[in-house]
Amino acid sequence: MPRVIVVGAGPAGLASAIFLARAGVEVLVLEGAPGLRARPGGEGMMPPGVAQLAELGVLEAVRARGASAFQGIAYFDGGRELARADFPAPPAVAGGLRADGAAGDAGLGVRRPGLEVALLGRLSGLGSEEVRFGCAVQGLVWRDGRVAGVALRDRRELAAAVLGADGLKSTVRRMIGAESRPRRAGARFGVCGHFEWESSRPQMTHVQVHLVEGGELYRTPCGAGVEGWIFLSREEVVRGWVSRGGRGLSAGFEAHARSVPELARALEGARLLGRVGAVGPLQAPATRRWAPGVLLVGDAAGFLDALTGEGLALGLTTARAAVELLLESGLRVGFSEGHRYERAWRDATRQPWALTRALLFLTARRWLALQALGRLGRHPDAMRRLLGINCGYGGLGRFLAADLPRLILG
Repeated sequence: MPRVIVVGAGPAGLASAIFLARAGVEVLVLEGAPGLRARPGGEGMMPPGVAQLAELGVLEAVRARGASAFQGIAYFDGGRELARADFPAPPAVAGGLRADGAAGDAGLGVRRPGLEVALLGRLSGLGSEEVRFGCAVQGLVWRDGRVAGVALRDRRELAAAVLGADGLKSTVRRMIGAESRPRRAGARFGVCGHFEWESSRPQMTHVQVHLVEGGELYRTPCGAGVEGWIFLSREEVVRGWVSRGGRGLSAGFEAHARSVPELARALEGARLLGRVGAVGPLQAPATRRWAPGVLLVGDAAGFLDALTGEGLALGLTTARAAVELLLESGLRVGFSEGHRYERAWRDATRQPWALTRALLFLTARRWLALQALGRLGRHPDAMRRLLGINCGYGGLGRFLAADLPRLILG
């Protein structure tokens, strides 16, 4: 029988399967969709995620599919740059790589299909894996108080452990009773599309975040002449784009982008590439990350918001932590292993999520966000340390003790 079943063939699920198969563990990946598909979501990978791609052995394959390096984040309002900073170097490189092959302090803009094709190609070459598309999990198989496999439409598959890597709306999370429904009021959604320019143009060196009416727009370089654009906004705002004049999501997305003067100028000579997708509500809380025989990884383990862009990197990090625990425990997930994983997950997410909560507070109060970003613009070293916190490098205590008073005083 398969030793470990991975539910979900997104980045976190495929990364989990690679780590397992590379250690000689037989693994079965089950994906409900009929094949790899374009999934709406952010495509900017923070430096820790780039280091994980190197560890997985897929960084060069991802680069070959047109990924673009970026060095940091820049914030804009009304076409005016408010603040900009590069990513800091990690505390210890420890095998991590920059997108240009040096140290581990650059991010990577990569379109989701290219990332997943590279991961699937790597997995397929390891020899102890099976991937089945079009296989939606209908239920879990319980034996002696623990999960011992999954139920499909026409059969059961047994395993020593199950990894739930099936995203924001995780079936596995719901089936183990770990679902915690967020408040619907004010729910945030992401609307994602790509623009392509035919003429050559300088590539962005930083992900750009534009404060626009109703939310934030993220521009991420995703290859030569291509940028990923994602609007983060409230559900009622997104519905308004579609309903005005009976336009569909793609038309509403493009019309909204071109209604902002500075973005309209940036889109001169560009065309919308493919269809636009939406994802949400973005907040997907979980009451816990495990049950006997099960670990949750990636967005299935809980998600707060996309505004800090750490989701992909944290997904790969939690996948690695889950697999390391499984290998240490002989593929057993009991009370002790579950609580160890819960602690590891909380350690990985504590500081990035603290920053995310602070930014959510600010984005709901535009005047305060403008003041805060203006002061960060005058203290780029403080913003650089904030980016380090978002990357999970630590330093929150130092920021609160030294940088925050400087920012408050201006």
